[in-house]
Amino acid sequence: MRILSIFCLLFFSFLTTTVFAQFDDMVGVGEIDFGKPEITIKPSFPEPGETVTANVSSYAQMVKGSNFIWILDGIEVPNSKNKNSVTFTAGEDNVAQKLSAVFQTPDGRQVVADFDFLPRYLDIIIEPQTHVPSFYLGRPLPSVGSLVNATFLISGVESYSDLLFTWRMGREVVSEGAVRGMNYVSFETSLDPNIILTVEARDTNGEMVASEIVSIPSAEPFIKFYESNALLGLANKPVNGALTMLGNIATLRSEPYYLDSRTYNEPDLLEWKVDGVLYPNQNQNPYEVTLEKNSATGRSQLNFHVRDLSQLLQGARGGVGINL
Repeated sequence: MRILSIFCLLFFSFLTTTVFAQFDDMVGVGEIDFGKPEITIKPSFPEPGETVTANVSSYAQMVKGSNFIWILDGIEVPNSKNKNSVTFTAGEDNVAQKLSAVFQTPDGRQVVADFDFLPRYLDIIIEPQTHVPSFYLGRPLPSVGSLVNATFLISGVESYSDLLFTWRMGREVVSEGAVRGMNYVSFETSLDPNIILTVEARDTNGEMVASEIVSIPSAEPFIKFYESNALLGLANKPVNGALTMLGNIATLRSEPYYLDSRTYNEPDLLEWKVDGVLYPNQNQNPYEVTLEKNSATGRSQLNFHVRDLSQLLQGARGGVGINL
């Protein structure tokens, strides 16, 4: 029995030694090499004149204990010796740059990590398809469920047909994924108060050429009322609180800010009410109403409501007092 136990112990020891020896051969314990040093930069695609932060990181044995410096376009970056991170300013538009980390190993060898990049102006043009008055000087904002057009511009690119573009709203891919030449996209906004839109451009080899990200604030549609006059035209200041009728007739226009243009042009619901009663509007423009003063005096309440019944958040209502 004792002989059998000794035999089993020796056999188990042999198997364990063999397995670990094979494992050591596969992974090279004590000689693990994670490759040459690598450089990363932020932002990944800098624009001309933008501040760039570069980092070099590696666990490779080949540079362990080495001294190193940073070289940008053939010139040493000041005060960069043995610093894992450096900051510099990106160069001119569409002028290629080379950043290098040059290591001098203890045994006299030189190891170089290179990173090539091309500063370019990048921009995403956002065009919300929402309504604002013609005299409004601000930019229209999207609202929940409204249509937005976006265009990605890359300086120095004359034709986008050789690039593949992938658009994402949040984590959701917009359109059909990577589409050749599609540096533009149309999409409906989500319920998020701030929409994160990203775009990636790659060449036909799959190499990333540029990427950009933008945050788009979403607004809630609201109503403002403006007095319209046959001689003076439309006032550019809204009625504040109440309108006092000086004559027998007054015309008011309702302006629904940030309402989707599709809803504005073809609303499912559009109604005027005076003191809670539907008011028959005879105006050619459904967003204008003409009020006629009768013998009554006092104060009335004028209300307006417009909405897309299939997208209930696409709508607005408002009211204004009328002093008779």
